[in-house]
Amino acid sequence: MNVPPLNTIKATKVTLNGRIVPALELVIGAGFYSEAANLTFSYNITSYTARQIVFQISFDNPMLISANDDPETLIVKFNAKYFFFTKWGRTIQQDELRRLIPRQLTRGGFAETLAAAGETLS
Repeated sequence: MNVPPLNTIKATKVTLNGRIVPALELVIGAGFYSEAANLTFSYNITSYTARQIVFQISFDNPMLISANDDPETLIVKFNAKYFFFTKWGRTIQQDELRRLIPRQLTRGGFAETLAAAGETLS
């Protein structure tokens, strides 16, 4: 199965419902108690194969992500489905994938200590 180069996926735009959108789009769905303005983020694709895409997401205000009883949702939109395949090599049929986002830790301090402790255990 031929996989297009990552730069092609990043550069491709498609028209969907009269809007021009990226081939792959990440959106944060706000929980009931959250304000969308507090959920800004950036991301990088750290790994990409025919069967898997790995994202590194950096939230501008990580302590506000899923901080309440109703967590935020990560929505990955496959706007150009012909770029993405199932494990059987067929073009995916779903338009999007949704996953709940757990509470976040800030960089530095406890997050680094926790990560270092995990590395020493492996």
